Amino acid sequence: MSFAQTGAGARFVAAWGVRTPALEPQLGYQHPGLIPFAEFTVTDDRGGRYQLDHTPGSDLEWPNLISLSPAPPESIRWLDVAPSYRHAVRVDLRPGGPQPPAGDAAQVSVSDTKLSPGEHLLIMLAERLLTWTPGFPRGALPTGLPTGLPIGPWRAVAAGFGDIIAAFEAADVLSPLSPVPARLATLCVSLDLNGHGIAVPPAPDLPEPWLSLLAHYQRRKPDPAQMRDGYAALAASLPELDGIRLALLGLQHTQGCSALHVLARGHAPEPRPGPLDIDLSFPLSLWLRDSGGRWHAARQDRCHRADLESTIRLRLVPPLTRPADWVEVLARGRSAEVRARLPLHWRYRS
Repeated sequence: MSFAQTGAGARFVAAWGVRTPALEPQLGYQHPGLIPFAEFTVTDDRGGRYQLDHTPGSDLEWPNLISLSPAPPESIRWLDVAPSYRHAVRVDLRPGGPQPPAGDAAQVSVSDTKLSPGEHLLIMLAERLLTWTPGFPRGALPTGLPTGLPIGPWRAVAAGFGDIIAAFEAADVLSPLSPVPARLATLCVSLDLNGHGIAVPPAPDLPEPWLSLLAHYQRRKPDPAQMRDGYAALAASLPELDGIRLALLGLQHTQGCSALHVLARGHAPEPRPGPLDIDLSFPLSLWLRDSGGRWHAARQDRCHRADLESTIRLRLVPPLTRPADWVEVLARGRSAEVRARLPLHWRYRS
């Protein structure tokens, strides 16, 4: 169980079932409806008491949400959570409260990016292209595209890149000296998307995450055996990026698919679809690097919104193939990027 506190109050996010000392882990994982939430007691440092409201997940890939009712004030210092006939677990909410055990603390760094609006949108378009590919049958061609891919829509999309870049430059939201169009041209060549209309020649270098994903598409070896279904809790709150605060909640691997779950606060409550199904209300780029050195793009897959707060499932492309010992999460906005390295402790269904 991961715990997140937001401006709207406090919320538990029980991904893939709730685990408590009073219940077997598999009971929470397979049958969260059998957990007696009404028998839990939640008390704050002032003696205030709360009830647990359970919103079940729709399937094994979507977490159960457990909220506190009423929403506690932000000024409380801690909460005691206790199942029936068991000792309470204290959740410290104070800034600078108890630190995780040595080796378990997240290592977070922030650096400036200072992207122009045009560069930011072009990067989002490029990364959407990269995450589009796995939705089609595998079997790499020499260029890296999967066999059977209907390239007509791809070519139609790529054919507009030159016009988009020209329009951005005319609107003064993209510098003619920006390196991003040349990188987009390289990506189009790598994906065999000719006729893109980008005037500048392809760049000799690409960002490391893009190269990692392209290498995955182009390798001819079959994927190794899938890892077991399981989950690993994460507990890290990232610094604000372009008005959005992210809390990392957990990693999940189910039936060959991997997902990163996050809690986001501060972005628009309703989606604003853009080109290639980009959600302009969540203008962040997210990547995950596993302990084996492979990068995975985190593509928004499902979202539950409530006011200015959203619980988001981000599908990893490609999925994990082995349980990582640690991960590095890269979140990038227009103004800055945040990197958070966290250790993982996996739990499995059986």
